[in-house]
Amino acid sequence: MGLAIPMAERAALATLTKERSLPDYPSSDLHKNSVNNTSTSLPLSVADAKNYIYNQIDFSKIIAKMVDHLGWQAWEADKMCQMYKNFLFLIFLHRYQGNTDMLSPSEDIDEFWHLHILDTQQYAKDCDRLFGKRLEHYPYLGIDGKTN
Repeated sequence: MGLAIPMAERAALATLTKERSLPDYPSSDLHKNSVNNTSTSLPLSVADAKNYIYNQIDFSKIIAKMVDHLGWQAWEADKMCQMYKNFLFLIFLHRYQGNTDMLSPSEDIDEFWHLHILDTQQYAKDCDRLFGKRLEHYPYLGIDGKTN
């Protein structure tokens, strides 16, 4: 099991999935946070990150692979794509608020994430655009005995 999702992030995600409106955040385009004792900035504002995730990233090849080669129904793959986009935006909001710990996805979202990672050039481009660096994936969260 992953970390409990803080109330602010859950409320923001609920708002996004129901109304597609932005939560209230400071107007600053950049937010400083600490990752491994180094100061980094998120390269996008909340509005720009939302636009990039929901309107610019093309996951059509991943969806096609899920349907054509992995046995998913088209509607299931589309739904999982939307959930993965929500997960990416939730991570962005989490980091925007200065949190550096990783959030853990459901198994299906994690499968979609793996497919995104396998498209190495696109994954690197998307992570650089959203987070300023590649988003690392720890596949043993909750099962290695060291994390919960």
